[in-house]
Amino acid sequence: MDAALPTEPAVLPSPPVVDTVTEEPAPAARPSLPAAYEQLAQRVADLVEPAVAELVTARRDKWLARIALNMIETAKLLDPITRIAVARCLTLGSLVAAVGLASWLGWLIYQAIMVDKAPWPLVGCLAVAEAFLLPIIWRGQPKAPPEPSR
Repeated sequence: MDAALPTEPAVLPSPPVVDTVTEEPAPAARPSLPAAYEQLAQRVADLVEPAVAELVTARRDKWLARIALNMIETAKLLDPITRIAVARCLTLGSLVAAVGLASWLGWLIYQAIMVDKAPWPLVGCLAVAEAFLLPIIWRGQPKAPPEPSR
């Protein structure tokens, strides 16, 4: 079996080499433009440049106007939401303040009653203040402020 395998790879014949000399033409030097053409090109550039600058400015202004319009529309959408959120936060803050003040006044009344020589006019004033605070606590959520007229 080893005798059947070639020991050296077979070499294929290469195609014949033909020596043909092709002379490539040298690149032609660019002829210089006459001064009249350069002046014409400069005049065209002077005429076109302001129009291009105006076009770029107009596009930028249009883009900025579109952004401003989107911001205004977003503010109009968020206005009712922010009014409701602010009203709820203020209501919650007043409720917490009323409950805290009522609790403190209740503790103060209790301490005044527990003293043997209680200053009853002070206890009466604290009880009246407590009576004014309790409706604030029980009143609940007020309506959102009316929308401003535009």
